[in-house]
Amino acid sequence: MRDVQKKLNLQSDELGSDCNCSKKCFERVPEATRRTIIKNFNLMESVNEQNSYLCGLISVLSIQRRRSRNDEAEANFGEASYSYMVRLLVDGLAKEEKICKTAFMSIHGIKRKKDEYLVSSLKATGNAPKDKRGKHQNHPSKLSDECLEAVSKHIKSFKSRTISLRHER
Repeated sequence: MRDVQKKLNLQSDELGSDCNCSKKCFERVPEATRRTIIKNFNLMESVNEQNSYLCGLISVLSIQRRRSRNDEAEANFGEASYSYMVRLLVDGLAKEEKICKTAFMSIHGIKRKKDEYLVSSLKATGNAPKDKRGKHQNHPSKLSDECLEAVSKHIKSFKSRTISLRHER
């Protein structure tokens, strides 16, 4: 049941609305291509695969012009800028088209928090984040075969009940 739920969660992303920006991103990316992108994105096997794909489409750029600021917290806010792109098939050739952040999130069906998570990982490590769910080390070590056999033998030593199949009238 958990595997089915995981698969449903992976495949639940939907196309968002038009970005309505001045770059006309949705006009540059045809609707058929948008549908293919979201379909292929939903068919990816794991969250790690989806994260790697998305991080491959995000570029971290250094800031070219800095303004002096008094507050250090504000100065750290703009440590980098990001460019987003989408891969298109044009005349049988793969082409990368730059689009805005809103269109990127809309085409891939992701939310703002997911984008922030990917961007922060790219900024910190330069790599796509890895899904760490279920990877903790705080569970007890596996029992030895001898111990499992002793437990099984002990359980089998209990007196069992017999069930009567007769029906009384």
